[in-house]
Amino acid sequence: MIGGPPGAIAALKREIGVVNHTVNCNEISNLPDINFVIGGRKLRFSGQDYILKMQEGFCVPAFQGVNPINGVEWILGDVFLGRYYIVFDMGKDRVGFALQKKL
Repeated sequence: MIGGPPGAIAALKREIGVVNHTVNCNEISNLPDINFVIGGRKLRFSGQDYILKMQEGFCVPAFQGVNPINGVEWILGDVFLGRYYIVFDMGKDRVGFALQKKL
């Protein structure tokens, strides 16, 4: 899941064509890429990355509107972990991303 401000998530869902909280599973490959920019680096996600297949013909986007908690506006969950390796360097107060290889 990726959590973010409800207004931003609603706009994102409209942009990718979500209707009644779902998308047509047959259209996943036609969905637009979504890019997040973190620290000047663009992280790209395709429809295959951000759509969850729940059952035959029933797919939902992995985006959820959440109100900010203690100043945190975005939650970068399993969608990020499924596409990128993420390294947290607490000593130098930084985060690194590396694209995972497809097997």
